[in-house]
Amino acid sequence: MGTMKITLVAAACNNGRTCPNINTSDRDTVVVQGYLADRDSVPGLVLSASDAVVEIPIGLLPDGLVAADTRMYPTGRGTLLVVGPRVVDAEALAELQLPEGEDAVEVSAAPGRIPAHAG
Repeated sequence: MGTMKITLVAAACNNGRTCPNINTSDRDTVVVQGYLADRDSVPGLVLSASDAVVEIPIGLLPDGLVAADTRMYPTGRGTLLVVGPRVVDAEALAELQLPEGEDAVEVSAAPGRIPAHAG
């Protein structure tokens, strides 16, 4: 698989990169950048070695953007835990500019929600 191209959709800060943010990808997925949460943040949740858990403001994720089966859990304090495979694509990580204490996960997009990316 080639490098991942991402497009910023929403961010919790002005520069859109050094804070939690939401991106779509050319793989019909959604890349969620957020604060790295403990892998045991959700009791009973089974994670693979490649999974990560990130925490984002609950209103950051646009309604209906991610697939219905995306593993998301409200924290009760205005944030949402999102679980998925950790982003490892070098080009996407360079674009994201992850600050210390943050990570990014890739989750499935809802059908028909990702516009075509210019290649």
